[in-house]
Amino acid sequence: MDMVDRFKKGIGDSSIFQFFNDQNRFLYHYTSARTAIDYILKDTKIKMGRYINTNDPKETKTWQFSIGSNEKRDLSGVSLTEISNKFTRALKYKTNVACFSQDEVLTGDHTRDIYSRGFGKSRMWAQYADNHRGVCLILEKIAIRKSAEELFGDERFRLYGGPVIYKDRLITQVNNPAAGFVIDADYLDKLGFDEYTKAHVKTHHKALFFEKVTDWSRENEFRVVVFGEKEENLFLNISGAIAGVVFGTDCTEEDIMKTVALCDPGKTQFEQIVWNNSTPWYSLRLEWPPRR
Repeated sequence: MDMVDRFKKGIGDSSIFQFFNDQNRFLYHYTSARTAIDYILKDTKIKMGRYINTNDPKETKTWQFSIGSNEKRDLSGVSLTEISNKFTRALKYKTNVACFSQDEVLTGDHTRDIYSRGFGKSRMWAQYADNHRGVCLILEKIAIRKSAEELFGDERFRLYGGPVIYKDRLITQVNNPAAGFVIDADYLDKLGFDEYTKAHVKTHHKALFFEKVTDWSRENEFRVVVFGEKEENLFLNISGAIAGVVFGTDCTEEDIMKTVALCDPGKTQFEQIVWNNSTPWYSLRLEWPPRR
């Protein structure tokens, strides 16, 4: 069997790299090789990030809330600074998020689609995967959804998932109730702080947790967001969800070997991004790991 035949046999009809056009099937998670090896693949879990620790100022800075009343309450004594600090902490520190990229529209022509693949984003390799030395995990979206529902689908949590919407809001729109930054004093008094916070998240989770400015749009992000009753670290089980691993162009051979050893070779496909002049492309490597 020559090399071409071996390659065709290796990718088969189920290849997730060549001639692939199911843009809704996978989610992609960029990370360093060390994190993948020592934690994610070893434990088959992704540590969800505390919302306050993301790299978007909208999500890390204190939110400025206004407050209103339909019952003509006297709100002159309310400190917006205090209420903003209190609500910001309650909303952000109790919220955990797992972030993924998605495929864009795919044609099945892999010579063109590489720029539309969730693993084909050079800036994300630089920013989230140790400057191209890391990996990008390819995960089955259905399995991720199922895992999140099993772990966080009870009364202790508010679970939300879906794509991020990219929208530029003007400074004149920041107090629009639809943006999620207006507190209803009537319901706050009726429900109490904790219950009102849960209700506010239920109503405004899309604007608060799934909206970013358009400059981030090339990430084509999908999020799993969990709002809990307390500040705690949460982990998303990815056992059975790993379909493939893509290695950055500068990922070391040692890290490639260690990563492959932690994966099920019968269920996991591997690739490495290489660069041909100005274009990212596939290594088309046939053996993972190589024979010694």
